[in-house]
Amino acid sequence: MTVDAPVGTLTTYNFAWTGGSQTFTVPPHDGALRITVKGGQGGETANAYNLALGGKGGSVRGDLTASAGTTLTLVVGGKGENGSKWSFTPPASGSGAGGTPSEFGGGHGGDASGNSGYGGGGGAGSAVKIGASIVMVAGGGGGPRFDTLVNIDGVSGSDGVGSGGGGGGTTGGGGTLSGPGAAGGIGATAGSGHVGGNGSNPMSGGGGGGYYGGGGGGQKAGKPWTKAGGGGGSTWVDTTVVAGAVAAGLNSGGHGWIQIVVDELATNRGWAVGRLAW
Repeated sequence: MTVDAPVGTLTTYNFAWTGGSQTFTVPPHDGALRITVKGGQGGETANAYNLALGGKGGSVRGDLTASAGTTLTLVVGGKGENGSKWSFTPPASGSGAGGTPSEFGGGHGGDASGNSGYGGGGGAGSAVKIGASIVMVAGGGGGPRFDTLVNIDGVSGSDGVGSGGGGGGTTGGGGTLSGPGAAGGIGATAGSGHVGGNGSNPMSGGGGGGYYGGGGGGQKAGKPWTKAGGGGGSTWVDTTVVAGAVAAGLNSGGHGWIQIVVDELATNRGWAVGRLAW
């Protein structure tokens, strides 16, 4: 955690990805918090000609009133691992593993057994919890399929959005507010709870984690060489959060992050209109 120098009555706490959960204790005399949550981006994949980017992480922001001394558990989602590159350019290479932590983890790019492949891993979702209760979740972006084309529907993973991302063709379905995303096709796995599904073969992308995980990219029946990007995880905010706002795929910066701003003047009285912009 880093703490910015106070600006007037505002104090900002920034939480970056660590691979595990973190905690924040509400300071004495302060109970009004403005929280911004960003999910992890899907990993990249590349061949000798092009670089395909993963879906962007989802974004959610809202105001929460919590008593001094209340402990918030923060899960910052990581970017999905890059897939193995086919040749020497562009510079993307990795295992294709899904982003961590595992609680809201992304699915593995590659086949459903989790074997390393060319498809990018899904990004992990980021979440804020009080005790066991989830308060806010920003979905992770889906991992892209390996292809010679870049950033078209069904190639890159879907963004993590409020209603769940959804690609074209055999792309894994995005997680929605009512359930995990379906598997993209033969051999892929559906999202399971908060976790994204795995891809169907070494060239398909993993689904992003979120409130519900996105499905892994699949292949068409009888056509094992086909491949697809994974669906994004869903982004969600509890009704206890005031002025909650969800935005589609704003985080293209890799790992997710969480920011908490405390305003002493706003303690238990709500935020002044326009005091902080989205």
